[in-house]
Amino acid sequence: MAEQVERSSALEQQVLRGMAVEREPVRLAALLAALGPRAGRGAVLEAIEALRRRSLVERAETVGPAAFTLQSVVLEYVTDRLVEDVVHEVERVQPLLLVEQPLVKAQQRAGAGDSARPHRHGLGRGTVCRRSAGSQGPRGRDGATVGD
Repeated sequence: MAEQVERSSALEQQVLRGMAVEREPVRLAALLAALGPRAGRGAVLEAIEALRRRSLVERAETVGPAAFTLQSVVLEYVTDRLVEDVVHEVERVQPLLLVEQPLVKAQQRAGAGDSARPHRHGLGRGTVCRRSAGSQGPRGRDGATVGD
């Protein structure tokens, strides 16, 4: 698994991380929006197809436009890798990936009685904080308690 992900292009790795944060089937339009204007539609489609050929991404069974999802083992691997990379960046005080890749997405709830309150899904800061705290004990470098 590591070898397949490592040999992926930069765009393919961005697609994998974006899909891991979503944690559910992602439509092409949503993926393009998440990747930003630098990622062209054709290049993203090529990246998805390359990942599908290597069985890292699969087409989700959805109604309407095509959506894609990660195989469960790939989702777990990419999520763990993303958290590890962010923890290392935070520890080095060089949050490049953390700035470029949102770990949590806010979505509007749609349904009666929800009062259109946003909810979060994705990787929470608690996941990153717990991993970082694991190497430093229950407190961070500045002595503050680390948690959700």
